[in-house]
Amino acid sequence: MDDRRTRPAPPARRRWLRAVIVLTLAGAAVFAGPPAMACGCGGVVAEEGTQTAVDREVALLAHDGTTETITMQLSMDSTAEDLGLLVPTPNPATVSLGESSTFDDLSTAVRPRRVEEFHLFGPPVLFDSGNGSSGGAAPGGPGGVTALATVDLGPLEATTLRADDPAALRAWLDEHGYQIRAGLQVQLDPYVDEGWTFVAVRLTQQGKALQGELPPIVMSFASDTLVYPMRMSRAAAGAESVRTYVLGEHRVQRGDATAAAGSAQVIFAGRVDPADVSDMSSAALRSALATTPYLTVIDQYLAQPSEAIVSDFTFIAAATDDEVIPTYTDDTYGIPIDVAVLVALVMVGGVVGWRLVARRRRASAAA
Repeated sequence: MDDRRTRPAPPARRRWLRAVIVLTLAGAAVFAGPPAMACGCGGVVAEEGTQTAVDREVALLAHDGTTETITMQLSMDSTAEDLGLLVPTPNPATVSLGESSTFDDLSTAVRPRRVEEFHLFGPPVLFDSGNGSSGGAAPGGPGGVTALATVDLGPLEATTLRADDPAALRAWLDEHGYQIRAGLQVQLDPYVDEGWTFVAVRLTQQGKALQGELPPIVMSFASDTLVYPMRMSRAAAGAESVRTYVLGEHRVQRGDATAAAGSAQVIFAGRVDPADVSDMSSAALRSALATTPYLTVIDQYLAQPSEAIVSDFTFIAAATDDEVIPTYTDDTYGIPIDVAVLVALVMVGGVVGWRLVARRRRASAAA
């Protein structure tokens, strides 16, 4: 996930991309300059002596039976002037910009739900005002390559490519400033052999001038299955953490070999009603939830990607729609324990006092 190259007295970092690429968090290679180490998105390349670190990778996937749409956000810190990504897709993709609020809204939708537990007696202790809650799970090119389309997205430019052979693709990438190291080329070649297409995304001058967030990229392409290309990430030098949000009519599960090779874990599964998320601001997400309300969120940690990644991620229907809802407990108390203790002490004191008084009266009467 994290790729860093240093140089003497590097300049302060700038957050270049806080949302790049949509389509396969996994098959990405960043352009410009000599090759660097791989990251979770497949590979990062930047000018020699610069620092690049991928901080966060998340993706939202949806499939209507014939078309798959992936929205991905990649947050990257880099001192490089040029950055970009190369993404494989099963069929040519159309590319657009998404809404910056999409993943914030998704995070809100899957946050732990409050569960109240009532206790007759319990904290606070000594009038402590703490809440007592406990956390829970929380254009053309060299022969063999065709540029099918190029779209100007403002801060980004995206080109959809088709390649007849791996060597032609590498030549096109080199001519256009994408320099991919040998380790990534090995992982890129099978996609070419299988007839996949690619999306090459780079920052425009407008994008380079930005200091803050870029919106996510949305890619849509024809596909019979729900797939998330990951094989290029075999070239990653370090551990990988991948989070995928999947919208559908029902719950999904991973159906690929890599799911068993790593710690794929469902952290949320359930229907999401936009009305239940009052601060949801993404119109696109609201629209999607109207027809595909079931959200499945899967995390996977890959300690050694070169060994653990043996396939792309694929998603299939789960056997049931059983929910997985993270919760946290908020304890409430009918009678705070310290109040109960004080009342008990007063009562005991009263009884003792009454008995003492009664005894003295009896003694006086006897005298």
